[in-house]
Amino acid sequence: ALAGDVIFANGVVGALQIELSNLKLEHFGALGDGSTDDTSAITDAISRGDATRGACINLGPKRYEYSSFTVDRPIRFTGVTDITQLRTSLTTGTKVLVTTTRQCIFKNIIFSGASAQVSGEVIRIDSGVAQNTRTHFNNCVFAACYDAIVTVTCVSLRLTNNYFVSYQRRALTIENTIINDAGNHVLIGNTFDAGAQVAAVGIYQKNSGGLRCLGNKWLAGAYHYLAEIIETGASPLPTSIVMFNGNSFENCTTAGIQFNGISPFVFKYVQVTGNQFSLSGAKGVSISPAAYQHIDGFSIIGNLFKLAQDGATSIDLASCTSGIIGENYHKGVGINESGILIANDCSDITIGSQHITDVPTKYTVGASATDIKFTGALSESGNESTTTPLAYGTLYASAGVVIAFSESFPVVPDVNLTMITSGGALSVAATNITASGFTAIAYGVVNGGSVSFDWNARL
Repeated sequence: ALAGDVIFANGVVGALQIELSNLKLEHFGALGDGSTDDTSAITDAISRGDATRGACINLGPKRYEYSSFTVDRPIRFTGVTDITQLRTSLTTGTKVLVTTTRQCIFKNIIFSGASAQVSGEVIRIDSGVAQNTRTHFNNCVFAACYDAIVTVTCVSLRLTNNYFVSYQRRALTIENTIINDAGNHVLIGNTFDAGAQVAAVGIYQKNSGGLRCLGNKWLAGAYHYLAEIIETGASPLPTSIVMFNGNSFENCTTAGIQFNGISPFVFKYVQVTGNQFSLSGAKGVSISPAAYQHIDGFSIIGNLFKLAQDGATSIDLASCTSGIIGENYHKGVGINESGILIANDCSDITIGSQHITDVPTKYTVGASATDIKFTGALSESGNESTTTPLAYGTLYASAGVVIAFSESFPVVPDVNLTMITSGGALSVAATNITASGFTAIAYGVVNGGSVSFDWNARL
């Protein structure tokens, strides 16, 4: 007989009828004493759940030791906040394998390891040929794991108010090998803290579109979010839609949000709005150069970039098209920082007004970039005067007045001249316009007439 069974007087072993909404591991022999292996109790409790309706398993304020187990039906695991702990004895491989296609819930549980993790993940969601739907992690802690959560066949994943700390490689890996663009995952209020793991990645996305990250916080690690889109299957679909709203990205070593083009597939529709970046020697939003045009459609609006020298850069774009960089705030310390960098292989990007303070390199635009439009992003104005002593047919002209901008524009600006006093002048024209300045020449009917004019250069 097993724990959780009863033996009747006639020796017949029967199942103990326990209310499915209130299973306890102790009903199945678990001790939770921090040393006894409770794996069999966990698997027995899971097996008592209905294949369709599942069960609710309550974990007490204890530390349950286990090796690994499989969740093959919809189970709700609920612990006691900041106390209940599931600690694995394994250092490699998958510790908890979710194979059901139905929703599982993990709430108020600390996942940890008895020894330093070498490889593998704590949770793997892999339903085989079908997709798992709406699995939810709420108020859990993943401590010192190698990988925390890996999704292989998952849609509508929910992560709310979890804490990922000191993960060695990745906190969350997102993939859907069944339908590449099926995702619709939502992450709200989570903290990703890589600690001393300077090469770690918070979120690694291979495909599975519709990711929404709202109000999360990232600390340390190489990348807070890294996308390397790889689409699989006989008819792969473009991965589309990722949204970052109201998040905080702090102290990464390489980039807060990074898209790497490693395949000929396009990631469509990226939105980065209202986030805060604190960067030292790293990039805020980065799209890396590649042989592929791998971002199609993006908006970067209303973000705050705090730059602290060492090559820190707010926005670094390559291999992308059809985007808007709206109003953002960039604050540096005046040492080796950059605001917006646009590489040669970019096209159709509109840049709005930016608030840039103490950032030495505000804009850089590659000479071969096409259709890069600035709407009020930069302007400079001034006033000059000259005379018209030089014969010019039946008129008189001034010598060229060379005007240098106080700071070069990223591309050639539009220059407008307005005469203030004519002194017989008929017109004043701008010639030889470059990103660093222009030459003004006045034409008039008076030999030696005095001319003054205002000028404005604007992108």
